[in-house]
Amino acid sequence: MAVIEWDLKTCVIDWNKSAENIFGYTKEEALGKHASELVVPTFLKEEIDKLWKMLFKNTGEIMDENHDLLNSIGVGHEELEKLIEIAKNAGALGAKLTGGGG
Repeated sequence: MAVIEWDLKTCVIDWNKSAENIFGYTKEEALGKHASELVVPTFLKEEIDKLWKMLFKNTGEIMDENHDLLNSIGVGHEELEKLIEIAKNAGALGAKLTGGGG
C-alpha cells in the first residue's frame, strides 16, 4: 500500500517504497513536489486542486465549530485558547482542543 504524507499545501513530505512502485517516482524525486504533479492525471489537475482547497477550508471550519461547541459545554480552558491562537497564527486552518480529558 502506498503511504504518502502531505503538508497543508499538499506537497509531499513522506513517500514510501510502495508509492515509488505504484507511481514511478523515487522518494527523492517526490519530496517537496505538489501531490497533483505526481498522482493526478494532467486533465484532472485543475479540478483536483480546487477540491483540495475546499476540503482543507471546510475541515478547518468544522474544527473551529466543534471547538466552539465544546467550549459551550464547559470543557474549554483559557490556556487551550492560547494554543489555538498560536496554531492559527502559524497557519492552521482550524483547531479543536478540550480540557475535558477525552
